[in-house]
Amino acid sequence: MKDTMDLIDGQVTAALNARPRMVISADFAARVARGLPPHRIPVAESATVSAGRRIAWAALIGLFVAMLGLGLRAQAVPGVAFQALEWSLAAEFSVLAVWLARRPARFYGPPHSSR
Repeated sequence: MKDTMDLIDGQVTAALNARPRMVISADFAARVARGLPPHRIPVAESATVSAGRRIAWAALIGLFVAMLGLGLRAQAVPGVAFQALEWSLAAEFSVLAVWLARRPARFYGPPHSSR
């Protein structure tokens, strides 16, 4: 009985330590590709992307106008409040300008047909 248990333990240990053999059929990639839906660019995404960029540009222009207005007012009124607000707006302006500059414009139009 003990010999049988030792034999079974040895077989289980050998099976667990053995490296599994990977067998991938030649047509595996083709079967997976057939199961995927065709790739289409969503139409709603194009409107969202362009609207987001327009809003970002509007915010950038609005921040610039606000900084000019506060800059003129801050010269006339002594104090730290206007200067702190102007620095905050300048930081927002800088971050938004860098984001717009680093983000490439994406155009999601109809696909071009090659003839």
